[in-house]
Amino acid sequence: MSIREKYFIEIGNFHDLVRELADGRIYELTGVNGNSSASTLANKINKSFDEIINLIEKNEDGTWESIEKEDNQDNI
Repeated sequence: MSIREKYFIEIGNFHDLVRELADGRIYELTGVNGNSSASTLANKINKSFDEIINLIEKNEDGTWESIEKEDNQDNI
């Protein structure tokens, strides 16, 4: 399983946060209460990135891999 497959959900979450920034969906620009402030979004991006790196460094299961393992155990 490739790293992209193993950490599919975590990488997707990271990309979603970056997309919010790229699309300008931050409170300071839109004034929409549902949008994160620039600093909150930056913190979320940093946290998401750190989580992915830690999982890779420790060779821990990603969310997608954990789900697949649970499904396989249920089918036994």
